[in-house]
Amino acid sequence: MIMNLKIINKFVFYNTILFFFILLNFKIVNSLENRIIFKINDQVFTLFDLEKRKEYLDFVGSSKEIDDSIVLNDFVSANIFFEYYKNTNNEINYSNKLEEIYSNILATNNQNNKIYKYEINKELILENIKIDFIKKIILKNILNSSISKINTSNEEIDLLY
Repeated sequence: MIMNLKIINKFVFYNTILFFFILLNFKIVNSLENRIIFKINDQVFTLFDLEKRKEYLDFVGSSKEIDDSIVLNDFVSANIFFEYYKNTNNEINYSNKLEEIYSNILATNNQNNKIYKYEINKELILENIKIDFIKKIILKNILNSSISKINTSNEEIDLLY
């Protein structure tokens, strides 16, 4: 009986140690995933957000050839424009246009039999489409306001658009 009790105690001891190692590894992985990479005003962006941005870029195109630093710069830039948009208190509702863009991309991907290595999160993709769409609108407005100052041909202006 004492022998069985010792075996049970050792078993519980080793399982407890194993549990703590697993928990420790989970916390390390989890903390790396949520490491802050940049802040804009009071909004924090983490490595997890960047990974979701990569999934979005893969959804709308193919980000396999894109360097991580380019993805990061794009992510920062898009969020700076989005923060600017939020600070202008512009309350234009783009939800119908965003849904249309999402549906068109999804239809094209389905037509091309695109295979995803991740689960599609529609809300997250729509949020990224919104950020990029607003960036495009802001840049277009800046360009339109300065178009008369640009000394270039109509063909080159069309190329800018």
